[in-house]
Amino acid sequence: HRSPPMVLSHKINLWAQAWAEKIAARDIMYHRPNNPYGENLYVFVSSPAAKGPKPIAVVSAWYNEIKYYNFRKGGFSGATGHFTQVVWKASIKLGCGWARSCRDKIYVVCNYSPPGNYRKKFKKNVLRAK
Repeated sequence: HRSPPMVLSHKINLWAQAWAEKIAARDIMYHRPNNPYGENLYVFVSSPAAKGPKPIAVVSAWYNEIKYYNFRKGGFSGATGHFTQVVWKASIKLGCGWARSCRDKIYVVCNYSPPGNYRKKFKKNVLRAK
C-alpha cells in the first residue's frame, strides 16, 4: 500500500495499554474519547487458559476489511475503518496493548500517530497494494 514501515512507540504502547485495561475492567469495548491517536479495537472471547489471539490474527481481521473498500471512490466507512487506519500512509508510529476481562475476553487496543481516517485525505493515504 506504499505506506512506510511503522515505528513502535513506547509512549503510545503505554497509552494503548492503559485504555485496554480500562475497557477490560468495564468489560465493554468502546473508543477512547478525546483520543489524540487513531485507534483500532479488537475483542477475543477466550477461556481462562487461553493466551489470547496472535497479533497477526488481530491485524489480519482489521486488514481483511479491504474487501469492502472502494479504492476508486475512497472515503470513510464503518465497514472499512480498521483497514484504512492500518494502511494509512501518513501514520508512522504505533502502540498496542491488551488486557483480559473478568469474563476472559481479551481486549486489544492499537493506536496510531498521526491518526488516520481524515475526510478528503483517503485517496492520498489509502493506496492499492503494489
